[in-house]
Amino acid sequence: MTQKIYPVILSGGFGSRLWPVSREKLPKQFISTTEKQTFFNSTVDRFKSNNFNNITVIGNFEHRFLIYDAIAKTKINPEAILLEPVSKNTSAAITISALHIHQKDPDAIILVVPSDHLIESKSKFNDHIKKVSQNFHKDFIYVFGVKPKTPSTSFGYIKIGKKINKYIHHVDKFIEKPDLKNAKRFFANKNFYWNAGMFLFSTKTLIREMNLHSQETLKTCEKLLEKKGNHYEFTIFSKSLFNTIKNEPFDKALMEKTSNAIVTPIDYNWFDVGSWSGYWEAFKKNKDGNLLDKNVFTEDLKNSTVKINDGSTAVIMGLNDISIVREKDALLVINNDYSEKVKDILKKLKIKKNKTLDLHTTEFRPWGSFENITQGDGFLVKILRIKPGSKISLQYHRKRSEHWVVTKGEATILLEDKEIQLKKSESIYVKIGQKHRISNNSNSILELVEIQIGKTLSEKDIVRIDDIYGRVKKKD
Repeated sequence: MTQKIYPVILSGGFGSRLWPVSREKLPKQFISTTEKQTFFNSTVDRFKSNNFNNITVIGNFEHRFLIYDAIAKTKINPEAILLEPVSKNTSAAITISALHIHQKDPDAIILVVPSDHLIESKSKFNDHIKKVSQNFHKDFIYVFGVKPKTPSTSFGYIKIGKKINKYIHHVDKFIEKPDLKNAKRFFANKNFYWNAGMFLFSTKTLIREMNLHSQETLKTCEKLLEKKGNHYEFTIFSKSLFNTIKNEPFDKALMEKTSNAIVTPIDYNWFDVGSWSGYWEAFKKNKDGNLLDKNVFTEDLKNSTVKINDGSTAVIMGLNDISIVREKDALLVINNDYSEKVKDILKKLKIKKNKTLDLHTTEFRPWGSFENITQGDGFLVKILRIKPGSKISLQYHRKRSEHWVVTKGEATILLEDKEIQLKKSESIYVKIGQKHRISNNSNSILELVEIQIGKTLSEKDIVRIDDIYGRVKKKD
């Protein structure tokens, strides 16, 4: 390979079809797979190779600390972390990332990949990229095609045209997600591939083609980069200007319009875990075709997924082709034929303002996480877990008092102007209006039970005075 490739990882999706595990505040790319690794981190791991430059990640501003922590666990230094103030689909994300890299390296070649796909063989993936890039045609935009395993209605399709060489073909046409009748027809035809949503191109070609076919999006992205700012380790953009970008996928904005699209079929196992049926397809199953947690007991169950994440025991009997997913605050039970319809039923939850669309019982913060244990009339109990070397903001509350008990580690408490050390089993009471901060100055996790008492118990009742993570709102 004569030129290293710049990987761009798209991390802006919410993965609603994997509800209730995936939610807006903790989307599927950050949840653990059965290999105890997140989708995001397995994606990053693919690029620990001399074939690639450092990664660029583009994701949602709301997920910035999830992204940062996930990258920190891989112990790599990213090229950049770009944050979208609002989600505007893949056209905006890919264009901004390409322009950002082009500013540094006008001859850059970029590989765009989603953060939530599974690829079984890192070595086969790297070998394929190497072979394709050794005969790279800079005037074309490559899209990766997957030979269909089933007549699926979950994917867009690509019909391949004339063969260019062993690794690439011209694209005849792109096809939207088909009905079952057409999916069966495509499956039987060797010229149809699933669209994997991965792209390889030079930044010069991307800019040229966007200028021809989606000029408005290109120009807006150029303006966004001119006005970009920094927020700690992140690159941020104007929300008002970002809102003017057309909300459309990269396929619609460019790939279906350009005459310079080519497809490279892949020869390794690839999975888009976009639904519970897709989740079932991606992982190793037992002799009955089931994907089960250890706390699940079955009889006459076949071809099913059962995930019980609240610690309880489940007994399932006499069923086939289902998915059962249990969280502490939500339960999903579906026939796998309905996997693609989960997104539709969630619209009803949204109308009812159901919190499980957005939040888990465990919520993540830059300093760690907290888990909601129980709530009653005038009280709320949480478990706080604070990472080594981290601390919450200096804050006070207008509507609640708090009582903390250390259950693991040692806490440094700032209460008004007094610093207090708390060890395991020791506690402290914080009155309404008192300034306070919890710090973990140790090398191990700090865990506390927090009991909130008040008529109004909400995360909105936090007045931040100082915060090392930049969450203090600036006054006008």
